[in-house]
Amino acid sequence: MNKVLLVGRIAKTNEVKTFEGGSCNMLFSVATSESFKKGGEWTEEATFHQIKAWNKTAEYIENHIRKGDLVEIEGQIKIDQWEKDGEKKSFNYINLNRINRLMKSKPKEGSEQVNNQGLDESDQQNLLNAKKAEVNQDFAGDDIPF
Repeated sequence: MNKVLLVGRIAKTNEVKTFEGGSCNMLFSVATSESFKKGGEWTEEATFHQIKAWNKTAEYIENHIRKGDLVEIEGQIKIDQWEKDGEKKSFNYINLNRINRLMKSKPKEGSEQVNNQGLDESDQQNLLNAKKAEVNQDFAGDDIPF
């Protein structure tokens, strides 16, 4: 099985390319990070992953996903291979099946209003609903603590 699941931040998006026949795609990158101890001190290392989206998904990303957004990516590892001037070339990427925006990036000063946690209104509502569900689950049925 060839399946990749990443959670990271959008590092770069490109414009959608349209081909003869009407199909289109977009290449963008997602940065993931890993923390580990090196020489007794914690350090963080980023890895950049190239992602290719097609057709309606590419158009959705172009219109709704921005640099810095926290996203979940699901897809397959692909390798394009070709020859140019007698030299073999290859390009590794993740062919996107699904993208889920987990949190919008913090807007630049003077733009969209956010709370002190950097969450916009829809992210605040999602967080509130999750907290309510957690509280309701903690005190369900006869589990009332008094």
